[in-house]
Amino acid sequence: SSYGTLGANLGPWRLRADYQANYNQQAGDRSTGFDWNQIYAYRALPMQAAKLTLGEIYLDSGVFDAYRFTGLNLASDERMLPPNLQGYAPEVRGIAKSNAKITVSQEGRTLYETTVPAGPFAIQDLNSSVRGKLDVKVEEQDGTVSTFQVDTATIPYLTRPGYVRYNVALGKTSAYDHRTQGPLFSASDFSWGLSNAWSLYGGALLGGDYNAWALGLGRDLNVFGAMSLDVTQSIARLPGEPTASGMSFKLNYAKRFDELNSQITFAGYRFSQRKFMNMSQY
Repeated sequence: SSYGTLGANLGPWRLRADYQANYNQQAGDRSTGFDWNQIYAYRALPMQAAKLTLGEIYLDSGVFDAYRFTGLNLASDERMLPPNLQGYAPEVRGIAKSNAKITVSQEGRTLYETTVPAGPFAIQDLNSSVRGKLDVKVEEQDGTVSTFQVDTATIPYLTRPGYVRYNVALGKTSAYDHRTQGPLFSASDFSWGLSNAWSLYGGALLGGDYNAWALGLGRDLNVFGAMSLDVTQSIARLPGEPTASGMSFKLNYAKRFDELNSQITFAGYRFSQRKFMNMSQY
């Protein structure tokens, strides 16, 4: 058996087709098979820092469970931003008594260096790969030096202050035989960096007899790590049955331990009521 991807580029568009081929021969019997698993096209939208995809797609949502559908998907793509603005990294805040040089380092390695005028300062463009405990040194104009530490951790739902990540999809669920099924649906989710410590995220999924919404908060707990908690409410109308309505609660937690060079993560711990349904179950 073999599998792979064929593609072609047409201007800004990238056409892709995933295939799988099988060949079996046993005791004189021979069987062959070939199928296109997924056919889609995508292009970058640099002005919007987003990616547009058309065709057979999997919903890639940080809020709702993934499922396969045929339609379109528009999502923010942080890879189009400068590296120091991708992902999440906390602000480093402090007060300079004069024109000062600020150095952010980790285990003796300099990560960031800048100069600031007298007064409060905020560094918002640290690289998202930064994890663990950061050492901040403030060198004043008269030579005096002060230091403090900042703990960092991240989970998928944290967003830099003032930024919004979004994901919008429209289409119909589809099976591996390429046939669509069910009603037309729309799904959207977002994550908004409210401040250095808080992010608000949520979304809605509207699909005729199946609808769901979600809302949650992510919190950078500094020395205690990072945590998010959200709730999803689903309402499903089934033929010949009462409407099924239920809630699901999801918890994420992460904490970095520099002393042990390790990290503890609870990803997607979920508690659901009996009548809660996701789109795939419906």
